[in-house]
Amino acid sequence: MRVTKKSIRPGLTSAATRRKAFIESYIANGGNATEAAKSAGYTERSAYNAASRLMRNDEVRAAIAIRARETSEKYGLTTELAARSIVQELSFDPAKLFNGDGSLKAIADLDEDTRMALVSVEFEQHGTKEAPVFVRKVKWAIRASARDHLMKHLGMFKEADARAIAASAAAGAVAAVAKVLDFEKIRERARRAASE
Repeated sequence: MRVTKKSIRPGLTSAATRRKAFIESYIANGGNATEAAKSAGYTERSAYNAASRLMRNDEVRAAIAIRARETSEKYGLTTELAARSIVQELSFDPAKLFNGDGSLKAIADLDEDTRMALVSVEFEQHGTKEAPVFVRKVKWAIRASARDHLMKHLGMFKEADARAIAASAAAGAVAAVAKVLDFEKIRERARRAASE
């Protein structure tokens, strides 16, 4: 794709500026190149092609790797930390949020793994001063998402995809054999009918 004035939003005209914005946005959004291109100033229409071109650029890929490493080192991001977070989400037990009498525990009384599995805690007051109604909302991480991340980490999707492909191929072979057998049955019936 040739970069033209129409494919770039006003204010981000320097290629170096757009490249730097692309790299930072790519790191910030978790690796979505098209969205990073849009953030870097490319129009909706040109973002996909620009992202593809930028991701083929060796300098851009090297800069992304350097920024990712710097960010990981700065914040202590490790595979162990990510795996621990996934385990916290997967092993979260909502019963740990409550006292024996059914009341909600104070956040300080929750163990670290339970606290880390929480996404949000909201406290609302409704009603009147004389008759207040307190609402507490607790949201925790979605296990399906954590399970998907764990399966990707363990390479299980690759195995599942391979099994699905093999099963599909086997099903196709069975269907082909069934068609041949059906054809043979039809041919045999035709022979019988012709001889009668």
